[in-house]
Amino acid sequence: MSIDGPIDSPTEVTSDEMLEPPSSSGRSRTIRDLALASIGIAGVLGDEGPALYRRSVEQGVSTLQKARERLRLAREQALEGAHSRAIDGYEAALARLNVATGADIDSLTHQVAELEAKIDKLIP
Repeated sequence: MSIDGPIDSPTEVTSDEMLEPPSSSGRSRTIRDLALASIGIAGVLGDEGPALYRRSVEQGVSTLQKARERLRLAREQALEGAHSRAIDGYEAALARLNVATGADIDSLTHQVAELEAKIDKLIP
């Protein structure tokens, strides 16, 4: 099959012919197939262009929102890790200096409250 005929008389091509792999001597067929595919893409874009554009914009917005959410979560995790490491370092420094931490004071407060409750039970 050749495209030597005039442009206004289209050559009939079956779908089976379009899907056949090009033979080693079929360079002109491959070029013709690429040209037909390009024309087909242009036709599809002409028909579907506005809808495709709208869907592409919507997909872009969605992708950007997902990326921002992932970035926000990664930032939160990094800050939580840094905060935790800072607190651990601070508490380790206080322990080396033999200074009570907030957790130590909370524990002591709880123990004092328990002792007060026991004393209240013993004294009528």
